[in-house]
Amino acid sequence: MTVRRPHRRVDLTADPRFNSNAFDAAALFGSQCAVSSQALDTTGLVAGMFDYLGLEELIDTYIGKAGSHVKVNCGAVTKALVMQLLSVPYQTLSGTVEFYKRRPLCALLNQDIMPEDLNRHVLSRYLDEVYELGAEKLFVLCARKAARKLDLKISEAHIDSTSFHYDGSEKDEEECSLRIAAGHSRDHRPDLPQVISLMISDGGSKLPLYQRAVSGNTHDNKSFWETLTQAWPLIIEQFKDLKYLVGDSALYSEENFIKAYENNIKIVTRVPDGTNLAKKCFAQALNAAGAMTDINPEAPDGVKCMWCEDAVVGGQNIRLLLIDNRNLKEQKTAAVQRRAQKEYEKLTQKLKKLSTDPCQCRKDAEKAVEKLLKSCKLCVLSGIGYEEVYKHTSRGRPHKGEPAPTVLACVKVTGKVMINENAVKAAIAQETLYLIATNDTKREWTPAELLGTYKRQSVIERHWRLLKDPTLFLDALYLKTPHRITALLWVMSTALLVYSCLEYRVRRVMASKQLTIPDPEHKKEQNQPTLKRLFKYMENNNLSLNYVALTGRLHVSGLTQPLMQLLAALGIEIAKYYSPLQYEPYLDP
Repeated sequence: MTVRRPHRRVDLTADPRFNSNAFDAAALFGSQCAVSSQALDTTGLVAGMFDYLGLEELIDTYIGKAGSHVKVNCGAVTKALVMQLLSVPYQTLSGTVEFYKRRPLCALLNQDIMPEDLNRHVLSRYLDEVYELGAEKLFVLCARKAARKLDLKISEAHIDSTSFHYDGSEKDEEECSLRIAAGHSRDHRPDLPQVISLMISDGGSKLPLYQRAVSGNTHDNKSFWETLTQAWPLIIEQFKDLKYLVGDSALYSEENFIKAYENNIKIVTRVPDGTNLAKKCFAQALNAAGAMTDINPEAPDGVKCMWCEDAVVGGQNIRLLLIDNRNLKEQKTAAVQRRAQKEYEKLTQKLKKLSTDPCQCRKDAEKAVEKLLKSCKLCVLSGIGYEEVYKHTSRGRPHKGEPAPTVLACVKVTGKVMINENAVKAAIAQETLYLIATNDTKREWTPAELLGTYKRQSVIERHWRLLKDPTLFLDALYLKTPHRITALLWVMSTALLVYSCLEYRVRRVMASKQLTIPDPEHKKEQNQPTLKRLFKYMENNNLSLNYVALTGRLHVSGLTQPLMQLLAALGIEIAKYYSPLQYEPYLDP
């Protein structure tokens, strides 16, 4: 039905049928029983992918039901929560019952389950069961099953972590290793305690392979080392082709290289800029700019590189590739200039204080100036002077012809702060440099291969953006106990696993079948949309299951031609929840 502009203005307040307080509701709102509708939106697609991966059966194998009196099994609870987490727009998990009130829950779960069966007590016991089994082990098993279903060979994994702030006080439990505590906040809420989620993902397919909840005050160096020490045997048992572990500078340490050698892991990581090794390579590059070569000869103004002399870290030889990403020069220039201006303002304020609030003696003033000089990185101090201020030792006018007795009262410091342009230029030149290290010295790496391996680290950073996107997942935690937060992070990561698998499958199918969906303005076609874009397209088409009482027939509305083509290409196992035939057995007689 298309709603067009009326030929005349409609004013229901002037209609005599509605001029009293007790008007006929049916006349105003129409019949509410002729057609009943339930929302499908993206839940049908997520439910189909969950079935396709076989995750419900796997979870039930290890957990089953959370108590004999509970009507719904844990695999079905996980499926329901994943559908809810991936619904657009995002729905809080505290409203699970309400969320499924207008959705065909029985058919989506293929069980005789009502929304009330997913109440907070059931979900709480479910989280307890997940924690008791072991969230890390269960997630790796789910990831392995998904990878096998998609026929993926996992050879390269990326490790990283992020924090979720907690709206409550710091907490810990004797039986739980997770501690909600203050720490370095990645989501800009240093005022709140937090927990950390550590994840390992596949570099090619972007599938998450491992997830672990870590205490909020744990440094990445420690959590990465614990993963290599404790969790790697479990990971490598499920993904036997895994060879490379890639991480940012937090992975670089002697302990991690030693543990990697013991576990036969090849590491690719970034050397921290502040290490002597990195500084040495940076100096070498700045002094011999002509030694840098182009990563891509067809783009001479792009990224340049240089192999540095091999080094020894943790008793292992490592290869070093120095990268100069000159495409970032404009961005880095602005960042360095902001730092220089901030340093200038800070030094100016401190120097002014040495004049308005002077030191008691020359020695103290010199120490204060020395401290300022040491803090100068992008600025310099010039014209430093010491003004000694004296005061009289006694009251009254001195005797005629005699000088007034005085004593040193304080020493004021004067001077000028200037931005050091040479230091700024050197900092800009160094900001575009970074050093990549690997302990796989037997492989004949090309610079493009090693750089490409490291840059795929962005796949896990994309996971963090999704997990913290309030339109899809959640950005804060409200549960009260650490062990349930551990289980909730597992649920979120499982939803991310399904999301990644679905996006991988959709993109592969669209590429092979040359399918497209329109862009948001419906002016161009997108052949490789993100899953978030596809979800938004489905939401805007208002997909719903409708039952017409007069005919007793079911039909799904909102299915556009591009959606029907895509669903058909994905196959019946994924697309079945958009067919009326899936829901006919659940109709009330």
